[in-house]
Order: sequence, then C-alpha cells, then structure tokens
Amino acid sequence: MPFTSLSGRLDRLPLVLAGPMVRRVEPREVTVWLALRQPRKVTLRVYDGDRDGRGQTVRLSGTRSTVAVGENLHVVAVTADKVSGDPLQPERIFSYDLFLSSAGHGADAVDVLETSARCTDAADIRDAAARAN
Repeated sequence: MPFTSLSGRLDRLPLVLAGPMVRRVEPREVTVWLALRQPRKVTLRVYDGDRDGRGQTVRLSGTRSTVAVGENLHVVAVTADKVSGDPLQPERIFSYDLFLSSAGHGADAVDVLETSARCTDAADIRDAAARAN
C-alpha cells in the first residue's frame, strides 16, 4: 500500500477526530471533550435515563465553540450546567447528546446529530456528590 501524506487525505478524515470523552461529572454540571477537524459550535444536553433524548426533559445543557489548535484541529470541552430538576444523583443512569453546528451560524444551522453517547458510570456522580458535601 503506497504512502499518502496527511495533507492528501485530510478531506477523507471524519469530522470527529477524537472523543467524545466525559471529562468531569459533578452533581450540577457535566463536561465532555472532543476534537474536530473543522470549527463547530457544540451543544451538550444531559437527560435522565438510558434513551436517545427524544421527548425527555433536558436536565443540563451548555454550548461552546471549538478552539483552533491548528488549521485542521479544533478542540472543545463543553460544560452543561443545571437547567431543571434536582442535582444529578449517584447510582442513576444519565444519557447525553452532542449537537454540532457550523461555527458562526444560528441554532437553525445544526447539520445533523453528529454523535450520541451514553454515560452509565454512576461512580463518577457518586464521587462528585461526596466531594460536594
């Protein structure tokens, strides 16, 4: 297989280069990190349960734009803060969705739900709740 330089294959790389990774979970906030090939505005929404978020109440939400580390590398650590209900409780399952929209455009410019992941590790929330008390 012949060698192809990175510049020759950049357009074939996926938008999401790394992540999403749950960086931090606290009773009133969740932070998720990811690296993208292009700039985007990223919205994180956290829900109760183990579902896709459709028809569910948003527990936490936050939006942040990526930061350019290089021409083709844009990173973001987006934090969702309290929106509704009580703080996140230990021993419960929460799900989250990430929405990526073209940077500099309004909310109606969301191209597609680029990725969806689930956070099922109650130990993170239990440990954060213990630290908060």
